[in-house]
This record gives sequence, structure tokens and C-alpha cells, in this order.
Amino acid sequence: MSKTAKLTVQQWGNSLAVRIPAVVARSAHFAIGQPVELSIADGGVLVKRAGRQS
Repeated sequence: MSKTAKLTVQQWGNSLAVRIPAVVARSAHFAIGQPVELSIADGGVLVKRAGRQS
């Protein structure tokens, strides 16, 4: 089952951030400290797990 969420980009220090809702994080098998990879292509953004959890 596909999980999607509309998120708002917010300021976090000098960076920008989005909060990933728990249901989406669980579906993606994200955990605290999980490395992720962000890719930009064809006007879209893809975030996926990368490497091993620290």
C-alpha cells in the first residue's frame, strides 16, 4: 500500500527541514539515525534509505 503525505518545509537552524509523519516513516522502515539519500530528477524529489543505520 502506498503512503503519501503533504509536508511543509520549515527552517531548522540555517537549514530547511520536513517532518516525516510516523505512518510514512514506518512504511519506509525509517528509524532514528537512519541515513537517507535525497535525489532530484525531472522536477521531483525522491528520499530513500541509504546504507546502514548508525
